[in-house]
Amino acid sequence: MKKFLFKVSHEEGGLSLLQFLKTKSGFSGKEVKRIIDAKSCMVNGFVERFSTYRVQKGDFIELSKEEKEELVTLYQDEYVTAIYKPPFFVVSNKHYFLHRLDKETSGVLLNSKEESFRDLFRNREIEKTYFAICIGTPKSRKGIITKPIEKEGVSKSAETQWESVAHKGECTLIKCFPKTGRTHQIRIHLASIGLPVLGDHVYGKKERTGAQRIFLHAYQVAFIHPMTGKKVVIQAKPPKEFTELFSSHLYQ
Repeated sequence: MKKFLFKVSHEEGGLSLLQFLKTKSGFSGKEVKRIIDAKSCMVNGFVERFSTYRVQKGDFIELSKEEKEELVTLYQDEYVTAIYKPPFFVVSNKHYFLHRLDKETSGVLLNSKEESFRDLFRNREIEKTYFAICIGTPKSRKGIITKPIEKEGVSKSAETQWESVAHKGECTLIKCFPKTGRTHQIRIHLASIGLPVLGDHVYGKKERTGAQRIFLHAYQVAFIHPMTGKKVVIQAKPPKEFTELFSSHLYQ
């Protein structure tokens, strides 16, 4: 990762963040916008999500530019492939992915043309495990959330089991077991019990923070293989930003 640090001069005050960084970094406007959208731009130590922000004299602006991570194969047989999706990698609809992960969420994705694998999801026969780093302290060690999820005016049932793994400062490491697969389910459910996911500016804290993405990771999927009858367990290690906050041995 390359880091660039700039200080705004008197003459530069009032420029939009996009204009300022385009001039100072030498990157194209499109590339600067991509970096800002990826939460890789910090102003005075806080993530700035808007390219229209007007810089002020004395602002310290840090830009981080990473090499793009690629999809990694975790498991493969003649019927199904499991891949690791890094954060900010957008998967194409032309592939046969059986489910989806939000843009900023990392973890395991399954890909198959076989209808029997889609049936596993329809029948809720896929066991999914996520890790989330949340802001706040839970009132109990574990629980079940059954808050319905509303989408386009339609309310649908949803269930997420969760347990607290560790606490550090203002953050708690939560292990989640979603029983349904509604859009943004874990983020909505954790926020509803006062534990918004770190970096979630939609359902969590709206103010600027130092979090450069939503700290949600799809750690494991487990299922009975419809073709072989054998149980398959596939795991993806959490990315480094997770283990930098909580020790790696906790992610099991």
